[in-house]
Amino acid sequence: MEPTPHAPDSPIHPQRAGRWWPTAQALLATSAGVGIDVLEERGSDGRWRYPRGRQKYYGLGALVLFFAIFSGFGMGHMVSAMGAMPFIGAVIAGLVWAVFQWCLERQMVLSISPTARWPLKCFGFTWRSMLALLSALTLVYPFFVASNRAEIDVHTAHLTRDRLIRNAETAPSAAGVPALQQALATVRADRAQVELDLRGEPPQLAHLKQLARACWSRHAQLQRQLEGLRASPDAAPEAVATAQRQQQAQQLRCTQADTAVGQRLQQWQDEKSAEKKHIDQRLSEVQALTDTAWANSRALEAQTSGPIKAAGQSGFAADFTAVADWLRHDPNRQIQFLWWTVWFFIIELVAIVVKFMSTTDVDYRLQADETWAKAHADSELTEKLQTLAGNALASRMQAQGVQADLAEDAGATWQLVASEQRQHEQALQRWQRDISQPVALLEAALANLQAIDRHQARSRTDHNAARTDPLVELARSELMRAFERTLASKA
Repeated sequence: MEPTPHAPDSPIHPQRAGRWWPTAQALLATSAGVGIDVLEERGSDGRWRYPRGRQKYYGLGALVLFFAIFSGFGMGHMVSAMGAMPFIGAVIAGLVWAVFQWCLERQMVLSISPTARWPLKCFGFTWRSMLALLSALTLVYPFFVASNRAEIDVHTAHLTRDRLIRNAETAPSAAGVPALQQALATVRADRAQVELDLRGEPPQLAHLKQLARACWSRHAQLQRQLEGLRASPDAAPEAVATAQRQQQAQQLRCTQADTAVGQRLQQWQDEKSAEKKHIDQRLSEVQALTDTAWANSRALEAQTSGPIKAAGQSGFAADFTAVADWLRHDPNRQIQFLWWTVWFFIIELVAIVVKFMSTTDVDYRLQADETWAKAHADSELTEKLQTLAGNALASRMQAQGVQADLAEDAGATWQLVASEQRQHEQALQRWQRDISQPVALLEAALANLQAIDRHQARSRTDHNAARTDPLVELARSELMRAFERTLASKA
């Protein structure tokens, strides 16, 4: 009986639905993994045959489409946030991801069996929940970014500023400035020490001065003794002369001591002046290296600052970095992200839970169809196996019959084969006897011909060659005629 066009429980009047409603129904049924003919099947009274299952699977199809649309929007939003991606590319990426998500959600719903046992249901729910969580995270991120756009921009600016500060702090180290500064400070300290040494005296100079002072003190003592002897009327001239020689010798020694003090001081100043000159040269070199390192540091800082600023404006990467930093350090953002994730995760689980927990008339119909299809396939398989077994049995019986025939006729067949073999051997022996004498005659004739050829070769060197050649030819012809007569008689 044809379904009535005005079923009382029809959700949309057929005359008002237009052409889009059948297409929408087919799309929803395909999304739910059920044939449209099953959901639209009617009874003899014109009512839906599976009203409850029809609503269930149309609802599941709508959820699958909802997930696909939102996933496509999320992927398009993430791709559009990338700086180098044009708008058309983001739209295409969103559409491709929506189709992929639609296929994934459809397979998840389609693979669920409401009539399965509870252990299988728990296992299926576990891995489907993991996929649902991944899908939820894909949906959460774009909404989380869109809802915190201003804060993300501020946080990205702070992260960029911190990177620039660290870049300014680490650029001198990368250019080697600290080591050169330490070397420069060491050289400057050495130069200050040399200048201090130049203003001072060498360590041995105090001892030399002390020796010189002691020497001059002794000289003064000898000078007083000499003056006393000269003033005394009783002094002997020899004593005065001796005292005068001692005073002069002491004066010479004191002069030498003063000279040694001056020479040591001059030597000290020359050494320190040379050392200062060398240190000044080192100071100039280290200062030049330090200036170059500072220039390299500033160039490196400027070179790195550009990519850091560009990274802060890179769109998706900058947003992702800010979100990751938030989720590590900001409890409020963690709660917000968790709330978004749980919400979308629960939405993702709705279709799975509904398919697992509710068993409707359509589920029983689908289960019956699968049972019938399995039974039909098993029946066809059994029939094919029986056919193959029958063919194999017939082949074995035919082979056994051939073997039996061969066993019955085995004696006669082998006797016939042996008789034919003996006949062939006898014919071979007769042929060998018949051909042995002609072969011997042929060998003798060949030997005679070789002898005639040798005789003819010798006769060519003789003066009577003209007389011997006809004789040789006559002998050869006679030999050939005799050989032909022999063969004719044997034939």
